[in-house]
Amino acid sequence: MQRLNDPGSSLPIAFGQTLSGSILAPAEMDAYTFAASAGNKVIVRMAKSSGTLYPEIRIYNPSGLHLCQDWDYTTSEIATCTLTETGTYSILVGDYGGTKYGDYYFYLQRLHSPGNPTSIAFGQTLSASILTPAEMDTYTFAASASDKIFVRVSKSSGALYPEIRVYNPTGLQLCQDWDYTTSEIASCTLTANGVYSILVGDYGGTKTGDYYIYLQRLNNPGNATSIGFGQTLYGSIITPAEMDAYKVTVRLSGKAIVRMSRSSGTLYPEIRVYGPTGLQLCQDWDYTTSEIASCTLTDVGSYLILVGDYGGTKTGDYYLYLQWLNTTGNPVSISGDAGSAGVKLTYLDGTPQSVLSDALGFYSITVPSGWSGRVTPSKAGVVGFFPAFRDYAGVAFNQTAQDYTLKETATFKSVGARDGWILELAENANTGQSVNGTAPTLRLGDDAARKQYRSILSFSTGVLPDGAVITKVTLKVKRQGVTGGGDPVAMFQGFMLDMRRGTFGTAPLLASDWQANANKTFGAFTPALTGGWYTFNLTSAKAYINKLATGGGATQIRMRFKLDDNDDAVANTLSLYSGEADAASRPQLIVEYYVP
Repeated sequence: MQRLNDPGSSLPIAFGQTLSGSILAPAEMDAYTFAASAGNKVIVRMAKSSGTLYPEIRIYNPSGLHLCQDWDYTTSEIATCTLTETGTYSILVGDYGGTKYGDYYFYLQRLHSPGNPTSIAFGQTLSASILTPAEMDTYTFAASASDKIFVRVSKSSGALYPEIRVYNPTGLQLCQDWDYTTSEIASCTLTANGVYSILVGDYGGTKTGDYYIYLQRLNNPGNATSIGFGQTLYGSIITPAEMDAYKVTVRLSGKAIVRMSRSSGTLYPEIRVYGPTGLQLCQDWDYTTSEIASCTLTDVGSYLILVGDYGGTKTGDYYLYLQWLNTTGNPVSISGDAGSAGVKLTYLDGTPQSVLSDALGFYSITVPSGWSGRVTPSKAGVVGFFPAFRDYAGVAFNQTAQDYTLKETATFKSVGARDGWILELAENANTGQSVNGTAPTLRLGDDAARKQYRSILSFSTGVLPDGAVITKVTLKVKRQGVTGGGDPVAMFQGFMLDMRRGTFGTAPLLASDWQANANKTFGAFTPALTGGWYTFNLTSAKAYINKLATGGGATQIRMRFKLDDNDDAVANTLSLYSGEADAASRPQLIVEYYVP
């Protein structure tokens, strides 16, 4: 005997949970309870794991009214039961005829706002396992009305027949598929904005195994790689079920060829092409190389190419090639200011092509409609251009204002009247005392009293254009000699460079410059000595290059070693040429920039 509302000896079950139980005697039924709200939709599944029972499920509302029922010889399932009120519901399970008995597994899930779900993103592949009969795994994702999705589940081990079901935010089943090894919902159109659910399990409810699941949105795909016409890209299918997504922008109607070749592994290359709305347009697969020889692309917009293993179980590396086939329509032009007269702009249109900018720096390139490629500027004696090149894909109309700016180089030498070395007052005093601003050399290291040398470099960078965009900064200093033997750079753990936009104190070299605040410190640097010079890449310090007349129009750099002294009571110094040395040996600050 059992009470149908508030049953005795019942077990609670949560949404997303699988429990095991046994019918040990004829007539016996096991009772389970769960809390739910009016309007909820639930799925209940019961699978026999041993014995002879015919699994039967009955659901009762909080007042004991019978709502839903199902039975079968091995697995019974109430695919959806709509609940009528808020409260605690009861489920009775047993043998349909009441005479048989056996062991079983029992699964419950809410079809909207499910319990214990795993989030999955578009373009993501996840692995999981069905560990018991009746079990189903739940995944959720957010989407919008009219989105089209692709879902694939591939068995990686075990005996399960993968099944997929997709439910909308209200718990209504939209799409379903199953197969013996790989199940696939090739396209499922979503009906509303909100959070959707995917249930994955064994089609018959009795088998178990491991699997991979892949989800993608066919319009506006997630985690897609851009590919241009004329481009070949390398990729890998690493797990079963996985597909790689590529996107290409089409600016006019035409035809394209898509080719995929396996380079290693066992996969059977498959290609699918989708239009901007997610509609599949073309498909092909083969054992080694698949090819869509001509796919008609009728709409302007972003297209999706999905590639993977045809059966969904194999993996491997591949190359993917895409090209525009037709060049119908009027030629189009690409034009702009090259930044200078005589700039050579090169591009590929079947064969290498080039044009030169005119006396005013203007250039114009004519290409076929639908052309894809790269335009690269160059000119003898010019450091470079910004941008360094421009890429185009499916050019359908004239491209104007495709401008380039010349990069320029300014080399500044340290000003002898402002640079020099400073010696610390005493070991660990952390203040300067002795100053020498007239010597042809700078000093780094320590003296016999363990006092530290620091040196100031001063560059008149204020002449740079105020609007200059700095792209690279290089400091070069020339070694004059070493006192005390050894390699001071290694001995003192490398160079430290303190940057100052302006001067550390007033313009003349002062003892207080030894400890004056810097804007920022960079290092430690341990550059190789090449041709007698140390070279430092200070591009990360470009924000501290003074382009203004303020601060004396100067950028100053304080050089020191990371280790203040080596405690050996012996003078160990590195001497560098200063701004008082001959012009060819003076410290150099090289600034590369462009003016927009």
